[in-house]
Amino acid sequence: MFYLKYIITILMMNASIAQWTITHYEGYDKSFTQNTQDNYIQLNCQAYNIPIIAQQESLLKVISLKDLNPFAKTKILVEFIVPIDSYFSIQIQNKTIENYQNLELGYGFLMINECFNTSDYKMLSFNYELEGKNYTEISINIQLLDNKSQQQKRYVGIKQIHVFQMVCPQNCQNCQYDDYRIVCLDCQNNFTLQPSQGKCYCTNFKFKNQCLKQCPEGYSADRFSSCKKVEFLDTQTFGQNTNLKLNKNFEQQIQLKKSSQIRLDIDLILSNFQAFQQFEIIINDVYSGSISNYYQNLYISIFNISETSCQYSSNCTLIQLQTPLIDVNSSLLNVNITFRPINSKYHKPRYNRFEDLGDSNKPKDSEIIIQNIKVTQLLIDEPICFQENCKICDQKYIEQDQCKQCKDGYYLFENQCLNQCPETTVQEGFYCKTFLNKQSNSKLIVNDVDITQYNWAGEISLTDQQSLFQYRFNKTNLLFGGKWRRQEYTKILILEPHYALTYTFTVSYIDLSDKDEQTGFFYQLDGGEYHYINPKDLIQIDGDANKPDSIVEYSKYFKHTNNDIMITIGCNTNGYCFLQDYYLIIHKCTPYCKVCTGPSKSECLEYTRNSYEFDYKTKQCKSGYFESDDKLCQRCEVKDCSECDSQYQCQICKKGCQLHLQGSRCICE
Repeated sequence: MFYLKYIITILMMNASIAQWTITHYEGYDKSFTQNTQDNYIQLNCQAYNIPIIAQQESLLKVISLKDLNPFAKTKILVEFIVPIDSYFSIQIQNKTIENYQNLELGYGFLMINECFNTSDYKMLSFNYELEGKNYTEISINIQLLDNKSQQQKRYVGIKQIHVFQMVCPQNCQNCQYDDYRIVCLDCQNNFTLQPSQGKCYCTNFKFKNQCLKQCPEGYSADRFSSCKKVEFLDTQTFGQNTNLKLNKNFEQQIQLKKSSQIRLDIDLILSNFQAFQQFEIIINDVYSGSISNYYQNLYISIFNISETSCQYSSNCTLIQLQTPLIDVNSSLLNVNITFRPINSKYHKPRYNRFEDLGDSNKPKDSEIIIQNIKVTQLLIDEPICFQENCKICDQKYIEQDQCKQCKDGYYLFENQCLNQCPETTVQEGFYCKTFLNKQSNSKLIVNDVDITQYNWAGEISLTDQQSLFQYRFNKTNLLFGGKWRRQEYTKILILEPHYALTYTFTVSYIDLSDKDEQTGFFYQLDGGEYHYINPKDLIQIDGDANKPDSIVEYSKYFKHTNNDIMITIGCNTNGYCFLQDYYLIIHKCTPYCKVCTGPSKSECLEYTRNSYEFDYKTKQCKSGYFESDDKLCQRCEVKDCSECDSQYQCQICKKGCQLHLQGSRCICE
């Protein structure tokens, strides 16, 4: 009996590159979760709509991790409040952390005064990485140590808590951090560990985040091995005890009661199945599945339900196969089964001495015996799309359906349905829109701060000692900025060919006073006039204008064609300016264009002349390429195709070949 290596549709889980992710936070606009061990009261600072927990002399806060996914590492960030002249200690999991890990924050004084009715308090932050991973909760204990707390009511408070974790890959129940990667050690039930990648795969059937040997009753699997709820309409059988020799075909037409989805269950015997032989089934020219023998290893592209040895011959395997749900779009079902040798330039038939000698030990002829084929008609509430989590798709060809709309909670990007848009895109409705380029200034505006550094949640002094550059978390977003007091910072960026730019960002103003009404954050482009972002004039999306923690957004579109731009930014206030969602959006020319006045080909003034896939004279893609949706010339991926109109849709095959499977394959003689 052969040892079978199955090639079944599998989905790769989360990437194993190590990165910190916010898995839990409390405070700011979200209430604190009360634990039975906690020791605090909650202050309601009505002017700022911000909850703060506090307790006299000592505060204990416990965070439960029971509902979080398995993790490799955990780090916490806490913004806390203590009296200005106090001595205090902080314990995490009953372990005291050193004072040098505490960073005093230079903002929030007005908020503290309002909530505590005094100006004798200050706000600090600390971040701490916990040891190990065998714990289900985190305890935080902040305690005042001086005698003043016994003489008068002095409080300890917490404004905000963030829990950062390096989360295990999906469907992994135990993982570890290893050389900048998260490596899975053990998978959940029925998931298979890929040791070389440290990830978990489901090579069976997926049902409600489980990996099952078969779909439950009333369900059937789609092409992603995901079990879908179906309604069974009718069942027919055919092909009983059909014997196929090499280079023989089997065809059958079946009249269906109505156009619907179908599924085939196939029982067959492989007898003396030799290397470089293939069994293939094609259904209505929209589905193809096969069993192929390469170097004595079987590769199966149909769901394999079971396999057992049999007595038909000395080398015999009984296999039960099942196709995924197939949308045939017709009331007539055409089933074509072939048994043929595999044409490979790397394999040539060898001289067989047994045939000349008439030896009784010579290899037996290969056979495939179809015991039974059962056709089941089903109805499913949602279309069967090639892309996982796709709701509506265009099924023109088998290899690559085009997704048009994703399921709720997912966003369409480059023919994939994602649970969140990539960093270099923005969400617009149900789609992730690509800004053709996004430039960020790594010195002034930091998108990705290494949170292993001590200064990631604190402040950094710049050349002007009166200006402070700070980082802080607001809800789940990292903000960056500070009190710059007219200090300016300039950056020159090199741009791709474009016709316009959009400059957009969000400003969070903190600790503003009445004197700051006509000032605030400002910017200058290419040495032109200064643009001041007056809090009163902007769209307010959170908080109250001219109040601490107010947030306003700004966006400006302007024509620009130079190949570089100089940006100057600053903050002219007695308070603080914090930036987030800072983008420079480049509206590029059409591909292969060097100078343009707009995005279309007709608005291009000069094309590049050194492209191997684009003809600048005809303004069209060269032979063997097609124009994709993003106007780039891409090579056709259909083998033996000479002209195509999409990556997997051939129009004309090479000489001696014929179109097959609705143009998604060229079959050559």
